[in-house]
Amino acid sequence: LVIPDAVTTIGTYAFSGCTAIDSLYIGSGVATIGANAFSGCTGLRYMYYNARNMTTGSFMYSSNSDSPFYNTTTSSFKTLIIGDSVQTIPPYCFAGRNTIDSLYIGRSVTSIGDYAFQNCISIPNVVISSNVETVGDYAFQYCDSLITLDCDAAVLGANAFADCHRLVNVTLGDDTRTVGESAFAGCFRMNSAVLGHNVTDIGSKAFQGCMRLKNPQLPPSLQTIGDHAFDSCLA
Repeated sequence: LVIPDAVTTIGTYAFSGCTAIDSLYIGSGVATIGANAFSGCTGLRYMYYNARNMTTGSFMYSSNSDSPFYNTTTSSFKTLIIGDSVQTIPPYCFAGRNTIDSLYIGRSVTSIGDYAFQNCISIPNVVISSNVETVGDYAFQYCDSLITLDCDAAVLGANAFADCHRLVNVTLGDDTRTVGESAFAGCFRMNSAVLGHNVTDIGSKAFQGCMRLKNPQLPPSLQTIGDHAFDSCLA
């Protein structure tokens, strides 16, 4: 299914239950997608999401069940490409899509919304470019297959990567300034964390419970280390 670039609005439940859809292209002109627009499309395997002007306000989602892609978790939905036209990934947009095992985030993305990929339990690695200004609160929480993170976003929100229980290697680039509260809390298999040369703030409990973390490389730019930031880092 190809949603042409000229389309600006996809209504609520517009393609709900269309189980024969196996691939989906969302065009660059889409600004609004209604709740549950593609819910129950259990045949979906591949998505190219290229909605350039989507903003947080365009999604009236207050929970995962309002997501346009709610209840696609029984499908073989494996590949998600966030196109290079996309600037904002709205909150909850892909939360709970637990079969996605290949994720590409386009280089024009500047903001990843709260809970955007929470509980996407099959994604093994994530690369976030320096164009991203903010990774929202809980954006990748509970991504339990995540092993490697290469992130150059300026700000990592609270609990952004918390409870990613298989996360081993974290590299934060030189554009990263702030590691938010509990950003990596509970990532108990993490054994390597490289922080970029311009990190200034590490929030409270940011690495709490990272029990295997060895000798995190703290840059000279660092100004604030919050309460319990490295609590229970036993290694």
